[in-house]
Parts: sequence; structure tokens; C-alpha cells
Amino acid sequence: DRVGIVGPNVGQDRVVALDGLRGVAACAVVLGHCLNLSPELLGYGAPDLPRGASLGDPAALVALSPLHLLFAGTEAVAVFFVLSGLVLTAPAWKREGRIAVVPYMAKRLPRLYLPTFAGVAFAVAVLAAIDRSPVPGSTWLNEASKPITAVGALGDALLVTDGSETNRVLWSLQLEVLFSLTLPLLLPLLWSLRRRRALVAVGLVVASVVGAFAGNPLPGQFDALILGFTEPAARLIDPSWTVNMVGNWWFGAASALMFVP
Repeated sequence: DRVGIVGPNVGQDRVVALDGLRGVAACAVVLGHCLNLSPELLGYGAPDLPRGASLGDPAALVALSPLHLLFAGTEAVAVFFVLSGLVLTAPAWKREGRIAVVPYMAKRLPRLYLPTFAGVAFAVAVLAAIDRSPVPGSTWLNEASKPITAVGALGDALLVTDGSETNRVLWSLQLEVLFSLTLPLLLPLLWSLRRRRALVAVGLVVASVVGAFAGNPLPGQFDALILGFTEPAARLIDPSWTVNMVGNWWFGAASALMFVP
């Protein structure tokens, strides 16, 4: 149950290699966004090839090769989330899952919001100073051609908007804030379940699978789409079978059991 992280200095808890991993991930995010600046390369940094891409295209071949790791921005953001979870939970795990909420929030929230305030202010200044005319073929750049409002900029700075007007990558900081706010509630629960690691693992994988396939823990349009596939498939075995929209929950549970081993 003890989490130990050994650093270069005596008494310091740190994994030096993770600093390097964070740097590599940051470079991948930057390169992935650089690809979006070109209409010809837009989307090749994503986990899947963009629509209409041909396997004979050199860009597609590079994107499907191990070189994809150099600009795999989406995967690199997932690495950031894992590292953030490790950094925040490891010290509290040594204290039996307890967090001093007030000192924790007083330290954590400024570390998230102060760079956000500075980043939004810088983005507003840059966007006000440059030509923001639409660029033919670049849907990613054209998102920045929309007018900036005071309400939108304030919402971006507070990380409460659905779709940023000033900086499109703020969504990752929104998730960081949500995780940071809920962590003091989750850690005691996870600590109480530490002897039941298999159960916790299954639950976490179910949540991951449901999130990956639905993007939302509640039934939505993706579930309705999948219903159109699963019901005809089920009727190949039983012509009278009907499938409910929330059947994806059972799919998620079954998939989780496959992934856990």
C-alpha cells in the first residue's frame, strides 16, 4: 500500500524519468497542433486518420508508423492526465488517502488558474493584433476567426465555457480542475477499497470503456447509433430480440472483463 518515489536528493520524492516523459509529451502536443496549421496535414496528428485519407498518401503512411509518436498529441494529453493523477495522489496515499482540503485547494487552484489567466490574456492580445480572416481548407484555424466577446474570454479564464473563444486547448485544464476538485472526495473511497483492487480495477476499466465508446455516462446519440448495429446483429441469433439504448452499459461491462486480465 505504500507509494514510494525516489528522487535524486535524500528525502525528496520524485521520479526524474517522469520529468523527461512530460517533456516528450509536451513536444508531441506542440507538433500535433502544428500539423493542424496546414490544411493538407489537418487531422493526421489524431489517433485515427482524417476522413478521406488514402493509404497511398505519404502523410498517412507516416501517421500509421511508429513516427506517429512524435506528434501524437491526443495520446500525449492522456499521459499528462496520468502524471497529474500520480503527482496528486501519491503523497495523500501515504497519509491513508487523507488530504488537508483547504491547504490543498489553496495550492492547487492557483497553479491551474494563474497560468490560465495569463494564457487567456496573451491569446486575446495576439488575436486582436493579427489578421483573423478565414483560411480556405483549415477548419482548425477558422475556429480562431470567430469574434471574441468579454463574456467568452471571462468564461475561458474561469474554465467554465463549452468551447473556448480564445484558446482551444483549455478543455484539458477544465478536466484538471474537475479532477482536482473531486480528488479529496475520491481518495478516501479508494483508500477504503485498497484491499479490493480487482473490484476497483474492474470499475475503473468499465468507466474508461463507457467513456471511450459513449463519451458520456448517460445515454446519448452515440448509444442510439450503436443500437442500429447491435439490434440487427442480435436478431441474427434471435429474430424476436429487442435491444435497449442503455444496452451499451452491458457492452462496457463485458469489455471491461476482457481488458482486466
